[in-house]
Amino acid sequence: MTFALKVTPFSVRSLSEASVAMERFKSLFLMAEVEMIRDKPQNPQVAVEMTGASLAWETAGHSAQPTPRGTPLVGATLRHGRRRPAQKDKAGEQAGRLLKEGEILSSPEGNSPPIPSVSQRLQRTLHCVDLTVQQGKLTGICGSVGSGKTSLISAILGQMTLLEGKVAVNGDFAYVAQQAWILNATLRDNILFGKEYEEERFQAVLSACCLRPDLAILPNADLTEVSIINCLSTMKIRLWALLCLNEQKLYRSA
Repeated sequence: MTFALKVTPFSVRSLSEASVAMERFKSLFLMAEVEMIRDKPQNPQVAVEMTGASLAWETAGHSAQPTPRGTPLVGATLRHGRRRPAQKDKAGEQAGRLLKEGEILSSPEGNSPPIPSVSQRLQRTLHCVDLTVQQGKLTGICGSVGSGKTSLISAILGQMTLLEGKVAVNGDFAYVAQQAWILNATLRDNILFGKEYEEERFQAVLSACCLRPDLAILPNADLTEVSIINCLSTMKIRLWALLCLNEQKLYRSA
């Protein structure tokens, strides 16, 4: 009995922490699945093709739980000239309407399937984009801050919601984010990133990404342990040389 009383506070604390963790997992698991781009350009010499594409981001205020404000109300009735709001527990029965940019779009079908429990608030970002990127070409996108450069790359990656038009991609991706990150491992492990070590290809990558001057000042060359703290930001970016070891056709740098 004494042992049970001693471990009770620890059990309560563990249950409390588990409850918080489960809520975080719940919001993650209830997120909508990302739809990958499956269309391919008709011309095999084209790597990326966008035709009249309009895409949108989900707003930052979206929630995994349906709310009266976040989703349109369906099934409300009129009484004495006033609209009676629907109950919260009927949010899952909403059908035929979506909320996009503050407008409720009605479905043409009378008996449409219910809306997912995740509220869909979309902010149109890219409008009627026409873009063609040829295979084997180095393409750069320039523009002012906030002009949509990162959004365009995210659209090609399939991370935005396609409202209209078409996005077609021929090949796989190797993507370099704006903020480089590394593993807490050796420099060689960061470059290989799980791939088999090939001496000739590895040396070619070091030369192509200008990593040899960095290796010259490290005590153990490419076997030196590196981490986020002790690694220079410029070296972090060049450590994305691992992308050169990935035999991908398309490379993206934000």
